[in-house]
Amino acid sequence: MIHNKLLKFTFFLLFIYFIVEKVTSQKEISGIIQQRIDHFNNLNTDTFSQRYYFYIPEGVSEKTPYHLLYICPEGPCEATPNNYVRTYAKQLNATIYTLEHRFYGKSVPYQSMTTDNLSKYLSTNFALADLASFIEIIKTSFSVKKRYNSNIKDHQFIIIGCSYPGALSAWFSLKYPHLISGALSSSGVVNSILEFYTFDLHVQKAAGPFCSQQLIKVTQYMENRKTSEQLLNDFKAPKDMEINDLFLLFADIGAESIQYGYHYELCNSLFGEDEVLYQNFLSYSLNFFYKVFGTTPLDYYNKAIGNDTYDPSVGSNADRSWWWQTCSQLAYFQIAPPNSLPSIRSRRLTLNYFFEKCYKIFGKKILPNTVFTNVDYGSTKVLNITTGKTIFVNGSQDPWIKASVEKDERKLSYVIECENCGHCVSIRGCPSLPSDDGPSDKCTSNGMDQVYRVREQTLQTMKKWFSQN
Repeated sequence: MIHNKLLKFTFFLLFIYFIVEKVTSQKEISGIIQQRIDHFNNLNTDTFSQRYYFYIPEGVSEKTPYHLLYICPEGPCEATPNNYVRTYAKQLNATIYTLEHRFYGKSVPYQSMTTDNLSKYLSTNFALADLASFIEIIKTSFSVKKRYNSNIKDHQFIIIGCSYPGALSAWFSLKYPHLISGALSSSGVVNSILEFYTFDLHVQKAAGPFCSQQLIKVTQYMENRKTSEQLLNDFKAPKDMEINDLFLLFADIGAESIQYGYHYELCNSLFGEDEVLYQNFLSYSLNFFYKVFGTTPLDYYNKAIGNDTYDPSVGSNADRSWWWQTCSQLAYFQIAPPNSLPSIRSRRLTLNYFFEKCYKIFGKKILPNTVFTNVDYGSTKVLNITTGKTIFVNGSQDPWIKASVEKDERKLSYVIECENCGHCVSIRGCPSLPSDDGPSDKCTSNGMDQVYRVREQTLQTMKKWFSQN
């Protein structure tokens, strides 16, 4: 009788933590978890609603003890990702849990995007603690059932992320190894870099001499031959947008095209000189980049990023959240290289430019402590301490590889090499955007052979992790 009461009480507590909002299909459930706002202050017991998804692949039982926990990227999380993680799940007889990052989408503590609230509750430590708490609650629900049915196996998790969530998965393996069987860090940006000019140097190398030279020429032409009013009007930007912010967009148009595997689309458009080159860059930006990447000048507009209102029906201002993370902790400030080196980026984009932008957005002077972040989580520490428990995969053309770990296949760190092998290539393919159209198998030369090889090595390692626990 006491056991029955205990069982009912435990399930009641779990019901409080987990609320199923709706079944989106026969395979996926969306819901919310009541998550602690401050995991590190026992005097604050407030909670917030954090969105999650539970996906059961075809042919996999919902009672399987194997689970993949996918960390949603720095934006709204609308569903289980439609990428190669679904294939891994099916091959591993596993389900997929997907958790929305705090302060993104509709998972916002105190439903407030103010600078004060972000400064208290948005950091990598809180994000990692959310993931740990999520796993603990799920494991607790199964351990209660196991108490009354000894045939139920212990439930195991492999944590997965790409880009910044790829860094989180590696850091989680470092900080909470007892909660998982292993981790996959795809293009994980585990190094916090203050002056990240090597980003552009890698873009230039990946783009090739002709394409890089054309990007340099069109940037200089826009700086020297076009007025601010002309540029703002041509690129559909707000009339009062600061011109340096528009030049940050220009730099990203070139860099992100290479980063995500659109090398040919970008470089093949950059022919001609002066006004002809400018018009071709403008056409590529408006008709391809804006549409495929879902980017507009508003993503760089300080008034839009600085908007701290929160509308529950719309969700968070994701640009504001990400700028807070970079301004306060991670940096990754992609500045122009030293004057002795060629630059595809405007020389206006200095470290002081980024410091000033952070001030304009948040109204406070903020300096990211990258040294401390790297002492806590840097690439050498992550690679060596988590050896055997974390898989790292990067694409050769991805400029973010400069913020990741060194290649060392003995330590499960791989680099896939081809002319359009970019960001998160192992789970998204080539090109790697849009990210939710399923993995794209269009890697050039022998790139797909390498992708298949690394995916198979990853699968076999994951199987070993699950079998050892």
